[in-house]
Amino acid sequence: MVPVLDALPHLRRTVPALLRAAERTRGVEIVYVDNGSTDGSLEFLQSMQAPIVRVLSRPGITIAALRNAGAALGHGAYLSFIDADCSIAESYFDEAIDVLGSTQAAATGCEVTIPEAPHWIEATLHQMHFVGRDREVGFINSGNFFVTRQAFDAVGGFREELSTGEGVDIGQRLIAAGFRMRECPRVSAVHHGNPHSVGEYYRANVWHGLDMFDLRTLRQLDRPTMMLLVHAAATIAGLVVLIGAPSPVVARIAAALTLQLMVPLATVAFRIRQTGRVPALSRAVFLYWLYYVARLHAGLLVAFGRTNRQRA
Repeated sequence: MVPVLDALPHLRRTVPALLRAAERTRGVEIVYVDNGSTDGSLEFLQSMQAPIVRVLSRPGITIAALRNAGAALGHGAYLSFIDADCSIAESYFDEAIDVLGSTQAAATGCEVTIPEAPHWIEATLHQMHFVGRDREVGFINSGNFFVTRQAFDAVGGFREELSTGEGVDIGQRLIAAGFRMRECPRVSAVHHGNPHSVGEYYRANVWHGLDMFDLRTLRQLDRPTMMLLVHAAATIAGLVVLIGAPSPVVARIAAALTLQLMVPLATVAFRIRQTGRVPALSRAVFLYWLYYVARLHAGLLVAFGRTNRQRA
């Protein structure tokens, strides 16, 4: 099931790869669900002469609702959710079925990889996030998510009121229901729609942050949310020191900067330990600092009721 919104340049690349994978694995049905695209994506998909492909138009609904709409049309024992700007290998479906069969997990997938000749933002984020080994996880990106129909139905699918974060949410509910999720690099997808500018990266993180606190209760705070709260406290403390501390200006500025960079530095250190790779440190710290600023921005938008839930 593939959600689509203004993805025509990517579709020209990703559709042939998806069709090759579907032809290799018998019984695959492909459902594209268009969310009101305006760039010709819908017309491009409707023009395809592939009997295994169905195209739905569901403008104005959330990505979670798009995924559920596609899932409702499937008839197989497995559901595969792949974003329109992701391409997969020809062996993708065979590998995913094999992983679930050999591990008895209910869901699999993998962190998305990056295309050749990536932008520096793509390359830095990939270095910090891609673990690249088989492991038990509590979250799999919903843009590359392969799950049994039985498990998906057992937890009620994606929560359609969420405009972002539906992958985190369904992962939490699958684990709570006693299912297991197995991340495996053999079930990989190349993501072509990554940010290629600081502005795009910032806006994407503001948008992704809009539902951040809807997903968790105070008893279920995960690491990203906890670190965001620590960063918010450090930001407030830094402003207090900068404005009101009885110290020389240089000392106050140094203390405020230290507090502001404390959480981004800790996050980069955690990623280095997790992946075993050392990225360009200045770029990594900057991107994580911007990430936390964007998430705080999202929190303020939510607090003041000024969110625009439909992502363009």
